[in-house]
Parts: sequence; C-alpha cells; structure tokens
Amino acid sequence: MGSGASFAALPKEALNEAFQEEALTQVMGGLSREQLQTLQKVVSTALDSKKPGLGNADAASDMKRAMWMWSKEIVSEAFDEIGLPNPKCNGKQLLVGEVVWKTEGDKWKEMAPYAARKFMGDQFDTPVPFEPPESAKKRAVYLWSVEQVDEFLKELGVKPQGKSAKELVADDMDLEDEDRTKVNKEVNKLALMFQEDVSMADSMGNAEKGTDMQRAIFMWDKETTAMALKEIKVKDAPEATGKQLLAGDVSWESADKKKWEEEMLPMCVMNFLTDQVEADTPFEPPAEVKQRCVYLWDEAQADEFLKEMDVKPKGKSGKQLLQLGGELEPELRKALANVGVMFMQDLAQLA
Repeated sequence: MGSGASFAALPKEALNEAFQEEALTQVMGGLSREQLQTLQKVVSTALDSKKPGLGNADAASDMKRAMWMWSKEIVSEAFDEIGLPNPKCNGKQLLVGEVVWKTEGDKWKEMAPYAARKFMGDQFDTPVPFEPPESAKKRAVYLWSVEQVDEFLKELGVKPQGKSAKELVADDMDLEDEDRTKVNKEVNKLALMFQEDVSMADSMGNAEKGTDMQRAIFMWDKETTAMALKEIKVKDAPEATGKQLLAGDVSWESADKKKWEEEMLPMCVMNFLTDQVEADTPFEPPAEVKQRCVYLWDEAQADEFLKEMDVKPKGKSGKQLLQLGGELEPELRKALANVGVMFMQDLAQLA
C-alpha cells in the first residue's frame, strides 16, 4: 500500500486475502493511535451507509424523497438544486433539527413539508411502496382507508368527501378555498412528521420489534406526552415530545416540573426497565448507550455499580436486581431509576 496503490485497485481475490483477520491485525499493529482513530471514524461512517433500511426500505422502488435515508452527498445535491447553501449534514440530522441555520433555514422549513408530501404521492403508483414501521403508520397518509380520510376531515371540521388517500395527497377534493388551505396545511405537516417518526425509529435499535415500549419516553410523540402528563394532572401541559421532555427543552410551571421530575419520570423509567425484564422481545438499544441499560448488565457490571454506591455486592445481574421489585432498598431503587433516566436521555440524543 505504501506505493500509492489502493484497496479499490486490488483484484477481488487479493482483496479477500487482504481482509482476513490475521492480515488486518498485522496492518493495524503498525498504525499509530491517531491513524487508528481516523480508521475507526471512516469504518463507522461506512457501516452506517451499509445499514439495512428500516421496514422494506431496501426493496421499496421509489425512495428518492425518503429524507431519513439521505447521505450528506444527497443533502448537498438537494440543497444545490433549490439554491441553498450546503448544511453539511445527513437527512436524519435535517429531520431532527440538528442543524444550525442562518436565514436559509426558513426557506428549507417551508419546502420540507412539500418534499415529504411528494414522497407520499410517490408511493401510490410505485411497484413496491414503502412499508413503514408500526410507530410511524398512523401518519402514513398514503396507507389510509377512505374511512380514515373522512375521520381526518371531520377532525378538521371539514365535511367528509368519501375520497381515497391518493385523492387527499394529490389535493383532488371538492373543497372550499378555506377548507382546502386548512387540509393541505395539515397533510403537509403530517407528511413531514411521518418522516421524522421513521427517522426516529431507524435510530432506535430494535425498538420496532420491542413488545413493551409504551413507557419508552424517548419515542413519545406530542399526543402521547399530553396523555401521560394528563394522568399526573398537569394543568397546562407543554406541547412537547418525549425527547424534548428528556432533554429539558420544556417550559414548565414550577409545581408541574417538580411533579414530573420527582414523581412521574423516575416511576415511568423504572416501569420501563422492569417491563423489559419480562418482555417477550426486550428492547435492545444501540451499542453506544448500552452501558446504562440496567437490564442488560451482567453480574460484574451490577456489582461494580453497587460498589460505587457503597453497597455490598449481591452477585446478581441487572435483570435480577430489577426483579427484586419492592425488596430493593429505597436508595438503591432511586439510584437505578437515575441511571435509567440517563439511559433514556442518551437514547433521546440519538433519536
């Protein structure tokens, strides 16, 4: 390789030989720490680009407007087409708002819902439409029945039309101008939120297969958050997602904030952790946040946690600690809940 040759120039047989574990180990041994860190970054990026698509994304036949799948290169091309500076991010970062905008952000935020709606329009006539994950299906307008379309119109105070989802997305309805504006605004909003939902699901390990995820705060949409806060009698519940709650990106009345942080949050997190212990398919988080996933701790990790608390090691795994339930010492239960909260906050940052 020192002569300037690249892996790409190697014949297939030579490439396969070069990537045997023993050969790679020898190469790695000759690299500096800085070179290894650079290699790690490159490999991580490459793995992300090769990750299987969510649902049937790899088989679906019209995904060009699936923004959650856009690489940095595709984002750059898209922004060039609409005359905006390159934000130097991928599609997921666009969707979850991880971009520092200048004035051009307003133009993108105005155009994004239209692009998302066109994605839905693409799915009607394509041979293999995209099948979204369960958590995103309620906003997959292109999958709605005539009855669902009519229910949507009723909720907006618009007379039901008996029309299909395709006609709704295509704006092919007999509506008064005021109603048409109202309906189109909401359809655009749902289309963008749908892509945000899919993006979040694509970042969350096996969350779509998990069987007990109702207390997964990091996945709550605004409606779920509102229902949860209503249960603890928050009078003026903030309009926020679970991710925003976990990040503290919410304006609260002081009494409501205390009720959430000291009562509901730790209780909900502990219930989520114990749900996973008994779940048929427990949630398996992404590798980068597993260190705070209590129910996945082995005995050594659990005992190390107990030592840090000046508690005698119990020789139990994290799962076994959680199974103690009411037998857990109050301080230990509180500490496990705190770890669980940080675990969810880690997940929220990934979403």
